[in-house]
Amino acid sequence: MRYVPNPPDAAALMMSARSFGDYDLLSALADLIDNSIKARARVVHITCVRNDAGIEVRVRDDGEGMSSSELAAGMGPASSNDSPTTSASSAGD
Repeated sequence: MRYVPNPPDAAALMMSARSFGDYDLLSALADLIDNSIKARARVVHITCVRNDAGIEVRVRDDGEGMSSSELAAGMGPASSNDSPTTSASSAGD
């Protein structure tokens, strides 16, 4: 594995910090499922595993992958998203 520096965007970091109190597991799962839909996934697998550390949730789909640059941009702390997302209450609609 190679190290890739990926510092946060300051403006996006400030915007994301505002939502920390409102972001819960349901919202996170809705975001991940929304990403799968945008990636044209036909199948989305959600697995919950209980282990000594607590509960681990895994989401896997068969959608189109991201390029290395898209992955780096999306995984950066406080990365921004210009497209509208599905709300947790409308996931699956």
